[in-house]
Amino acid sequence: RGILIARQPADRAPGAASPLLVAGWAEAWARQSNSTGGAANNITARLVPSSGVPAGSLPALITVAGVRGAATPSGAVRLHPGNTSEALSLDASWNLTAGALVLSVVSAVPRGEGLNFSFELTNGASPQGAANLTTSAEGAGGVFAIRPGPVAPLLPGGAE
Repeated sequence: RGILIARQPADRAPGAASPLLVAGWAEAWARQSNSTGGAANNITARLVPSSGVPAGSLPALITVAGVRGAATPSGAVRLHPGNTSEALSLDASWNLTAGALVLSVVSAVPRGEGLNFSFELTNGASPQGAANLTTSAEGAGGVFAIRPGPVAPLLPGGAE
């Protein structure tokens, strides 16, 4: 169903003596509403960090990359407030060239609690096939990190 993100092994932050606190995602998926060329496309996702996001790592950044075929120019993107977890800032950053959305985690996330979010992009003129996404995360001070890892394709048209 949607995107599955492989668990990543624990690693050490540069210069850190102890392992990082988060090794991967316990659950991760994303769906899009429309793959038609030139149409508005609502992307909805859920990420569950395997051991939560500790308060000492805030603000933490999550990057979802590999979204291709969008026409929305780089810049600020507003997450939909009704579908977004309170732990996330509603202000995200979109980079068209990289096909990447950067989210800010602004409050601690307990283990097992998910981060839900949705945002809208405009599709390019040509319909695209399934995108191969990657997701990574990094917290302040190297306390929390998830290295980039491959994910299952974002299926067109909300397919599972």
